[in-house]
Amino acid sequence: MSNILIQDIHITQSTNYNLYAENVNSFSVIGCQITNAGENGVLINGSGNNILFTNSIINKCNNNGFQIDQYNSFVFRNNKLSDIATSPGRGKSGDAQYLGFIAYTLNSTNIEYNTIDSIGYNALTFPQNNAIVYRNRISNFCLVKSDGGGLYNWNGVKNNMTNVVLQENIIYNGIGAPEGSSDGFRGANGIYLDECISNVIVRNNTVFNCFGLGIYLHDTQNVLSEGNTIFDCFEAQYSVDNTGICTASNNISRNNIAVAKLPSQLTAKYESYTSSLATLGNFDNNVYARPVDDVLTMRLSYPPPNGNLYDLQPLQEWQTKYGKDINSKKSPFTIKDYSTNNFNGPEKIIDGNFNNNNGGFFVFSDFNNGQGTWDNTNKINGGSLALTFSTISGGLAASLYAAKTIGSVSKDKDYVVSFDAITTVPNRIILVYIQYQFPPFNRLVELYPGKIVSTSTQRYEARFRPITDLENALLVFRVFESNQPLWIDNVSFKEASLNKLDPNSLTKIIYNPTTRDSTVTVNGNYKDVNNQLYPQTVVLGPFKSLILIKDITLPTTDLSLLLTSNKRLVQTSEPITFTLNVANTSSIPVTSGQWELRMPANMELVSYPNISYTNNILTGNITNLSGNSQQLFQFTAKPIVNGIYRLSAQIISSNIPDNDSNVNSGTADGEDDTSTTEVLTRNISYQLYESPNTNQLPLPTPLSSGNTISLTQADLSIIVKVDKRVARVSNILTYSVIVQNAGGYTANNIQIESNLPNGLQFVLSEGWTLNGSAIRASITSLAANASKILTFQLRATQAGKYINMTQITSASPSDPDSTPNNGFRGEDDESNIDIIVQP
Repeated sequence: MSNILIQDIHITQSTNYNLYAENVNSFSVIGCQITNAGENGVLINGSGNNILFTNSIINKCNNNGFQIDQYNSFVFRNNKLSDIATSPGRGKSGDAQYLGFIAYTLNSTNIEYNTIDSIGYNALTFPQNNAIVYRNRISNFCLVKSDGGGLYNWNGVKNNMTNVVLQENIIYNGIGAPEGSSDGFRGANGIYLDECISNVIVRNNTVFNCFGLGIYLHDTQNVLSEGNTIFDCFEAQYSVDNTGICTASNNISRNNIAVAKLPSQLTAKYESYTSSLATLGNFDNNVYARPVDDVLTMRLSYPPPNGNLYDLQPLQEWQTKYGKDINSKKSPFTIKDYSTNNFNGPEKIIDGNFNNNNGGFFVFSDFNNGQGTWDNTNKINGGSLALTFSTISGGLAASLYAAKTIGSVSKDKDYVVSFDAITTVPNRIILVYIQYQFPPFNRLVELYPGKIVSTSTQRYEARFRPITDLENALLVFRVFESNQPLWIDNVSFKEASLNKLDPNSLTKIIYNPTTRDSTVTVNGNYKDVNNQLYPQTVVLGPFKSLILIKDITLPTTDLSLLLTSNKRLVQTSEPITFTLNVANTSSIPVTSGQWELRMPANMELVSYPNISYTNNILTGNITNLSGNSQQLFQFTAKPIVNGIYRLSAQIISSNIPDNDSNVNSGTADGEDDTSTTEVLTRNISYQLYESPNTNQLPLPTPLSSGNTISLTQADLSIIVKVDKRVARVSNILTYSVIVQNAGGYTANNIQIESNLPNGLQFVLSEGWTLNGSAIRASITSLAANASKILTFQLRATQAGKYINMTQITSASPSDPDSTPNNGFRGEDDESNIDIIVQP
């Protein structure tokens, strides 16, 4: 069968397949709804050419949402799949079930701009040849079955693969189903290339918040991973392993950003159960960051005798032992995720300053070569404990352990350990933790932080919360084998009351899943992995993301600006005194800064004491502005021709970042470090003269990181304009109401109402009717991405200032970001504009 079009049809409640096609050519499905399938939503079986599936919805299917077999020239674009196989037991058994989307196509496949949400198992299983998976938004997958992925494929049968590109997709919330496993395994990976996948490009994708691995290359070959951003994945952000099913080799990883949010998460796992890690591929110019505890962030697992399975290591071990990631880097800075309110109870380490002896510490080691001796040569501060090895065994992860009894600890309490340390060679690692004093000697903490000891004395600190109560606990320092000594001193272990910082505020990801630029508010001193500061807002391009790390060491201030005039209505050449008030409402002083005002045309300066004036720009210096104070500036100017004059000023620099504004960002962004005032001449002129705004940062329509265009909703907004902002009594004013539909669905039965202030009289206008103190109009339908302009006229009957308020009072279907007829709350389905009427 050929040349078939199915359009704008709702297919629902079948037993097996809502839509089934077999051996078709030139087959198109456009704008359809496929819902409530007993088993599968869509199956395009057999083979053929030229298949188009677009602008459609697949929702509430008990097994698979969409499947297509061996076809050529397939396009799957701008569809929404949701609630697929989310009921355990209602789908089919066996492989390739409980899937959102699966394609076995052969050539020329494009899967793009789709939204896939709430899937029982794998969200999108892509083809193995000649396919591009581009700018899809995938979320909430592996809800019923574990060991899957947002983007997934398996090639255990070792088919030849070529020309597959996974690019600029946003994948998040891999959940997993721990209820179905004895050990609580989730295994919900963002991008999962499973067994013998080859010749795939994974480029510029964003993956976050997955209860598994962010990007997982399992026994892959010739896979290029570049430019990906991975964040907050439970097990590790990036992983390559070699289990021997296929030999993992020739993989390339470059320019990726892998950031672990929690100290329990790893930045990367590189594992081999059959050979050296050196064969996995080439890795460089990546970022492996864990701002909270940025030391043992990797798992490097390789079999004995050359390695040790499941050993946590720092990035430098990966670099020095295998020559990988030579130019890669860690966090630009580290964060202490708590502060100490106070210490409770006594010091648990007696003689921790080692002034007279070894402080009661005892040392044991893996190969009986570890030593702990009292050193009274003032290496740190008087006496210290020197940790050395009498011989070098060369054993895997060979270590000594310096331990001391600390008595009882409680699982409901926090403890802080602190110590000084120094060594003779850089980058020595020391681990600190607490454990059982008697067999089985298990550790009492889930995490054991590592510290990098340098050749100069530093103070180190870590916090613990035991996993159980214990009467006799040990504090342990573990030092890896070396022929150079390491000294510790001033050891303290105390119960503490801590203020733990919210990890969600310390590191976070912002992203834009739309096809237009998005402005995202940051609120705070955040930096990216390149140490660039983003104090207030970030503009993200389509399907881009950014990981931000809070720099809690930077102070912030709160500067605001207010520009006023002593007169609003003047004759030409009449002087006006303008006052500019710079206020600091924080407790942090600002020692230096500047504000700027660009003079409008035909506004002539008369005087400007203590203010610089060059090239028609006034500049004032903010100096020594203490906390909770203000600084005033005044200048005098006069209009030389009739008109409306709008003057705008902004703060252009500050030695302390502002916590809610961007300096020098333009005067039209509504931030409180800008201010605008207007004056008018008595002889009416509608000519506007305003301060140039030459350095305004882009102002796209603000979008939250979760917004996207819905195919089932209209998104209406209105803007009201008027031809005169200043008028005289008896003048006619023409208002334009611009109604826009930015949604993906036609809006119907749109009703609009505009209030009629006293002092303005309705003039008969086409399409508008008078109803009491309001006028009303309607639009029968407005297509997606369309707009319509309605005009009406009002006559000014008396002098005064009037505000016209207009809103949409009803429409269908529902709007994603506003509610019709709910008053004036700042939503985009309302607008107001003011005018001045002179006698």
